[in-house]
Amino acid sequence: MFLPEMDRRNQVYPHTIITNIMLSQKPTDWAGMGYTIDSSTELPVNLRLPYNRNHLTFDFHGISLTAPDRVRYRYRLKGHDEQWSAVTDHSFATYASLDPGSYTFQLLAANSDGYWTPSPLTYTFTIVPPVWRREWFIVLMVLVATGATISVVGLRERSLVKLNTLLEQKVLHRTQLLEEKNREKEILLKEIHHRVKNNLQIIMSMLNLQTRRVQDPKALEVMQSVRGRVRSMAILHERLYQHEDLASIDLSAYMEAI
Repeated sequence: MFLPEMDRRNQVYPHTIITNIMLSQKPTDWAGMGYTIDSSTELPVNLRLPYNRNHLTFDFHGISLTAPDRVRYRYRLKGHDEQWSAVTDHSFATYASLDPGSYTFQLLAANSDGYWTPSPLTYTFTIVPPVWRREWFIVLMVLVATGATISVVGLRERSLVKLNTLLEQKVLHRTQLLEEKNREKEILLKEIHHRVKNNLQIIMSMLNLQTRRVQDPKALEVMQSVRGRVRSMAILHERLYQHEDLASIDLSAYMEAI
């Protein structure tokens, strides 16, 4: 005979504990690795693992005095899993290739009558990122890159300024050379003009002297004509010499002088 009113359900939920944490599914001596061990749980305190030790296995157990073989579990790794796992009777959970960051392992257990623990058992640990992925290293690299860029730009600017100064000095030196050449040519040209003017004056003086000795009217007329032409050449030469623009002369002023 079965009397339902005499049936009492087990309302005592299991007591959950994490019995061990392993790296790469191998027994791990946390104390030998330099970690502080919690005497009550035998688990490392403030567990911080390097980025290359990111394969963890959690062994856990739900203590239930009534039907201990019928205890069921649900778990998740907060920071990695968004949903809880399916209900299982396996008492371990493995996570491989975890990215750097902070994680919290959460565990729930239910007894044979389906009573779940009201709050999950938690264990928090951290996977430390490699040096090149840490914020201070990234900031340092940005500062170094910025400093290097500024240095390169400054060096380039100084090089350009130095090159520009050198070019200016070369241009100034060439300009001074050209000015000296021009002065020399100007002096030479003035000397040539002076000599030509003197030669024309000598020719005119000789013609004047020769005219005084000529008695023949026709010969005198020829001598005066030659002297007038030489005088015209002297006036043209003087106009050219005094004119700043040698490409052209004022023909009207030249004709008036003639």
